[in-house]
Amino acid sequence: MYIVTIDGASGTGKSITAFYLAKKLSFQYIDSGAFYRTLTLLAIEKNVAFDNIPKIINLLQNIDLTYEDDRILYKGRDISNDIRNLEITTKVSNVSILPAVRKEINTKLRLKATGKNSVIDGKDMGLSVFPDAQFKFYLLCDMSTRVARRKQEFLDAGYKISDERIKLELEKRDEYDRNIFGTYILKAPDAIEIDTTHLIVEEQVGIMYRYITEKINTVSLT
Repeated sequence: MYIVTIDGASGTGKSITAFYLAKKLSFQYIDSGAFYRTLTLLAIEKNVAFDNIPKIINLLQNIDLTYEDDRILYKGRDISNDIRNLEITTKVSNVSILPAVRKEINTKLRLKATGKNSVIDGKDMGLSVFPDAQFKFYLLCDMSTRVARRKQEFLDAGYKISDERIKLELEKRDEYDRNIFGTYILKAPDAIEIDTTHLIVEEQVGIMYRYITEKINTVSLT
């Protein structure tokens, strides 16, 4: 069983790269952020306060996500667009900040990857959640490109947001990650850094795919 982790700050291209890399490798794709976003969505829909930890954890225990192509399903419901809307994006940090939530979701991620070749993206996948993963990548990207990518994501979802607001939100998220999570955004010592600033998705996927397949083929020949 092979585990591939892709970490990095928001807007560096983790999710889309992980999705297409998993397809190219015929691996399972696991979007760690989708668990936090789904929990945020359910809390809002069920009017559960973010600081009501017992009820938040109760909601989380019932979350199991499945993936069909580029769709994310919760109990058969397609929540792909729901969890990417502006409200969820701005409020997801309310649950991701909770240590009990991170512990529970990390357990779910490990169980979901058990026995399956998997590609997982997030902030601390290679460092804390899957420290023994055979392949670890850490994505870097300059701010202007991160802003452009996040803006396109919002446009695709039907939201028109200024570059200034997106930049401010990304800077707040970076500061939040540094000050609250500390080691969660640190690169695993054995992770390979890839600067995606001037790369398109196909190039990012290609770099990882070639590295992984070469390593796997080398091992199989020994």
